[in-house]
Amino acid sequence: YLGLFRSVRFAESFTQAALFLCVRRRGPYHNAGKALEDVCKFAEAHGLTTKSTKCAGLYFDDPKTVKAEELQWMAGLLVHRNEEQKCLAISQKDLAEHDMIIRVMPQTKVVETVFPIKLVPVSFMLCAMKVYAAFCKQDKYKLQSGSYEVYDMDAREIRVCFPQENFGSFCP
Repeated sequence: YLGLFRSVRFAESFTQAALFLCVRRRGPYHNAGKALEDVCKFAEAHGLTTKSTKCAGLYFDDPKTVKAEELQWMAGLLVHRNEEQKCLAISQKDLAEHDMIIRVMPQTKVVETVFPIKLVPVSFMLCAMKVYAAFCKQDKYKLQSGSYEVYDMDAREIRVCFPQENFGSFCP
């Protein structure tokens, strides 16, 4: 079951506060997968755990209105709480040399849905097509910043979040 026939339901929730070790990019959103691999390699080289770590993406533009090469996004990993100090100890020079940044993601009220990961990359494509179309059709919540996707490979799910506060934290 790939989620193809699953109805998309939104619920109010809260994200957890986290450090986001990531890259900021312009270009097609499908390039985020390669960027996530690069961030994980960088994290491992600095002694950070990547096993059982949730990855995430921030997507700032609507691909229906913005050319693919101009889409703005960030992709990276959410640092384990017990490794935050180790992450913050990475030098600014080393971060800059590898085009990495550390962004603080505050606990935030969001509207979210969860989509299953059954087959990579098919699940990611289906998620994008179904979830964003469903969000555009509803009128209870508004999109006032970028969307925030959390990829939990252990739970085999994508958590797609639409922030309802702290909008500046979810903008480029």
